[in-house]
Amino acid sequence: RIIVAIMLIKISHIKLGGVLGYYYTADAQCLPDGPHFSYTYYITVAGIVGSIVNLIAVMLYQTYLSSCRFRPALMCTILAGAIAPIMDIILIKRWNHVLGISDKAFFILGSAIFEHFVNIVVALPMMVIFGKLAPPNMESAVFSYAVGIATFCFMMSQLW
Repeated sequence: RIIVAIMLIKISHIKLGGVLGYYYTADAQCLPDGPHFSYTYYITVAGIVGSIVNLIAVMLYQTYLSSCRFRPALMCTILAGAIAPIMDIILIKRWNHVLGISDKAFFILGSAIFEHFVNIVVALPMMVIFGKLAPPNMESAVFSYAVGIATFCFMMSQLW
């Protein structure tokens, strides 16, 4: 049952990264009111900041959520995962300018920091559950099967 629930969670978490990559890097001729990020900024800065945030997220999970019961930890992370795409919507609708925040700063705060943080914190409880599901001497087989299903569902969520 838990693998089916995680499959549904992964499929329902829609990712728009590929589409938004074109939006963020479109030039002024294609998108006059767009953010117009250079490819260097979009890939390099977001990648470096995202990697640092991933490390911090793992440390915070280990410190604060690893001792929690699975259900509350999973519920909190799923709710955070549902909120994460709002950062992209704010940038697309240009509401960040109303708040007085530049496109580059809001992109770093939203996509590079908040979304990377949420992705790791959502994935960690699921990985722990996969490890706990495995019977003795079958850990690697059950874990690889469960992670394979989760990865497939993650890939399907990016196709929507």
